[in-house]
Amino acid sequence: MPTVLTLGEMMLRLKPTNQQRILQTSAFAADYGGAEANVAASLALLGDQVQYLTKLPENSLGHTARNTIRGLGVDTQKILWGGPRLGIYFFEKGASVRNTNVVYDRAGSFLPR
Repeated sequence: MPTVLTLGEMMLRLKPTNQQRILQTSAFAADYGGAEANVAASLALLGDQVQYLTKLPENSLGHTARNTIRGLGVDTQKILWGGPRLGIYFFEKGASVRNTNVVYDRAGSFLPR
């Protein structure tokens, strides 16, 4: 079976707990992902052989991001290590008439360079 290779930036997603807005919360739930990482994980869960190529900082956030996608069955051997930081985005889920809000903090992370 051919291997699928995805390339993209893995990011840390911080989401306010209890449907709160970013301005209201003091607690965030943390997840790791990104468009290409999500595709890689989905394909791996469907049984495809998938490799993911990205660059992660050599710190606990980078290692946790790698472990997260590897735990979903994605081959992480092509991940490069280095750089100052992991990109972050804050995800505020819409509720009722309130729209979803996303705030990116990617300065100095892998792809915006």
